[in-house]
Amino acid sequence: MSQTAGSWEGKPEPSFVLSGEMSFEQANETSKVLGFFMAQDATVAAQPWFEETDDQIPAILISQNKVMSADQVKALSDAAREAGLDYSTTVDGRGAKFLHFSDQDAFRALSRQVTNIAKAAGLKEFTDFYVRSNLNDAETYLESGVGSLLREERDQAGSGGPSDLFRRAVDSILVPYAKAVGAEGYRFSPERYGRRFGLTDGEVAYLRAALRPKSGKALSTVPIVTGTEKLEPPRNNTRTKERGVTKNDLLWALQARTAEVGAIEPGD
Repeated sequence: MSQTAGSWEGKPEPSFVLSGEMSFEQANETSKVLGFFMAQDATVAAQPWFEETDDQIPAILISQNKVMSADQVKALSDAAREAGLDYSTTVDGRGAKFLHFSDQDAFRALSRQVTNIAKAAGLKEFTDFYVRSNLNDAETYLESGVGSLLREERDQAGSGGPSDLFRRAVDSILVPYAKAVGAEGYRFSPERYGRRFGLTDGEVAYLRAALRPKSGKALSTVPIVTGTEKLEPPRNNTRTKERGVTKNDLLWALQARTAEVGAIEPGD
């Protein structure tokens, strides 16, 4: 796994490339499973191809013979955003690629835009190639392949509860992801996730329990609030001059708590 950089809908975002000895079909199934357990709206599986065929899409690579500097990456990002184009940098850090999903006339326009981006970033190498690519929307994650096994195992058990495969995937992929985004201040809702992907009540309950801290510094003797409690912040003490607690203080404390342990409860 290698970390790269890129953008989505014009906004710079961190990106990761998973590579290994696998077929395109295997890579596509892996992307769907990761998309499901990382709550992504869509995933893309791609394989570089240097011959034009019916199921390929054109792409452009701009690069140089050394790793791009931070200034070059910023210039590339700014120019791509101004042009309204999304990109992703290469694993070796020497360039960036742009994919094209429209007709030939639009590709010529894309080529001109990418040429200008390359000039802005000081990248002199320009390469046309093709990519075998598949876009997986969230609605398709569980329809086939490994994703369908999650439901098949659950349906065969007949309980509607989480399958062994689901439990292992939650513990190994989804919980670490939820805690990572929690550390950045984002909120992860098991209920909303369950509605989005059609999980059973038992699967949502397992997911919620898996997110609770179980040991070490993350273990707390104070239950995480459910949202039904009535919060009464202590007021300022006029006799001792001791400052009270405001509702903003409580909100910041809750955010700090979730950033520490990555656990978000309904109505938090």
